[in-house]
Amino acid sequence: MMKNVLITRDRNQFEEIKDLFIENGLNPISFPVIKFSSVEFYFDERDYDYLIFSSSNSVKFFFEKIDRLQKVKIIAVGEKTKEKLESLGYKDIITPQEYSAEGVLNFIKSNISQFECKKVGIVRALEGIDTLLNRKPPNVYVDVIPVYKTEFNIPSNVEEIRKMFEEGKIDFVIFSSPSTVKGFLRIFKPDVLKNCKVVVIGKTTLQEASKYGINVDMMPSKSTFADIVNLIKSA
Repeated sequence: MMKNVLITRDRNQFEEIKDLFIENGLNPISFPVIKFSSVEFYFDERDYDYLIFSSSNSVKFFFEKIDRLQKVKIIAVGEKTKEKLESLGYKDIITPQEYSAEGVLNFIKSNISQFECKKVGIVRALEGIDTLLNRKPPNVYVDVIPVYKTEFNIPSNVEEIRKMFEEGKIDFVIFSSPSTVKGFLRIFKPDVLKNCKVVVIGKTTLQEASKYGINVDMMPSKSTFADIVNLIKSA
């Protein structure tokens, strides 16, 4: 029987990955407990030596308002972010091995000679985690450039999903960010997850889920949906 996989990310993001699940014999169900919208921001490329794009969303919302970058060096968090930048024609993109803010911090520390006295801009959501900002090495100057915000959303299929939980028809629930955990818990209590497996995409999401007593069953070694699909298939 095909496994039902509840995906809690933004609806547009769901559309980007649903075929990956279908092609692997899984049934993805959209349950968008968050949504994204742009925010106003100021940017002058002359102010920066490096730009860090924290997600494919940060690329999308940044380039909706900014013309082509000329000289700044680009760092992408994760393969999907890199692919999004490459689709816009950018090359020589730096991608730290660990797909997280912690991974970027470790990359900068291990290549500190390249970053000393340099100005780094982090392109991200308004409510992102300030890992690099708070723990940056001395003589590395860091700015946050918020280009979009995350808002909670009540999906249109709440009652349908509630019934599926009650009947034990949800096999897996995927949380792809701390915001998806919080958004989900604005609708359901953690105990609805007791008869399914919970998958998180990274350490910060794991920490957020654990904070609310959610038992996490799976976390991929790399923060990608391809890795999540492989985990689910082998479960």
